[in-house]
Amino acid sequence: MAQAVTVYRWDDAGAPQVVDGKPSEYMNVFKKCLVEGYGSKQPTGWTIAEESQPEETPYLAVKNDAGTGSGGVMTFSASNDNANTTVRCQTALDYLGKDSSSRLGSYFAFGSASTSASTKVRNWMIIATNTACYIFGYSDNKATENNFGTYTGLLLFFGDIKSAYPNDAAIFVSLYGSHNSTTFSWNSGFHYVLGSSTDSKVGIVYALDGSENFSDSYISTFFSSFSSSSSSTLADQEPSIRIMSPVAIVSGNASVGSSGTRSNSLTDPYFRGLVPGLFVSQEIGFKNKNMPFINQIDGQSYFYVPSAQTNQSRAWINIEEW
Repeated sequence: MAQAVTVYRWDDAGAPQVVDGKPSEYMNVFKKCLVEGYGSKQPTGWTIAEESQPEETPYLAVKNDAGTGSGGVMTFSASNDNANTTVRCQTALDYLGKDSSSRLGSYFAFGSASTSASTKVRNWMIIATNTACYIFGYSDNKATENNFGTYTGLLLFFGDIKSAYPNDAAIFVSLYGSHNSTTFSWNSGFHYVLGSSTDSKVGIVYALDGSENFSDSYISTFFSSFSSSSSSTLADQEPSIRIMSPVAIVSGNASVGSSGTRSNSLTDPYFRGLVPGLFVSQEIGFKNKNMPFINQIDGQSYFYVPSAQTNQSRAWINIEEW
């Protein structure tokens, strides 16, 4: 059964704002969107597993709906609440508390990236259900071009995948572009992988049986290697989108031929399932559109994920249902 999607944006009436780029500002955005709501926007149904007090260093742990989902937890923390301090992110499948959880995901970071108002990552959009979430962010200087170049931007996924296996005990994952690192740069985000480095690791995935065994995770589509084009001829076009592939999460290697024993494994198989709402198109273009660009495809609205470098993306996120 499809889940309804809610889109939250920095320019909504009553939306929380990132002004100085403090970790607490970002965490307040996440809490308002996923847990509390704001203005006329209702929350998605996540809950707070734990959060810091105002006098403490910023910390937030949010849990997805355990009734319809896995009950997985995403944690956000920072060493201080100064402007431009990075926010450390990490999933926990078994969350007992800030310092006592297990089956942790790889950690990574994001932040405002700049002290300059024009290049600070403060325009945000969250696309979410009660079990999964995408966080997108960009700066004012990229508002009129649908491409990041080498300016810092943000795309992060965390939540339940659509597993191919009944009773999968490890469906809560995060997808990003850098791992076990607290550095945030132009090539850190998930959008960099989708547009420029499609054979790169995007996270880790734990075994089906609930054990602490895990493997590196990657993404795959019908189009095999789908690295996007830097051709200015294609990038400037606005084609009709005719063919789109869902995006699979796979383990061990981006290629099944290099995945080793996973092809026959009962607990750590190569193919784990689909990333909710994410697709890759045959067609490419739309570089001159304002960011964020929303397009109608087969009667539904999709957000076009901007790429890094000079490439143009093929990635789309359905913003109506997953």
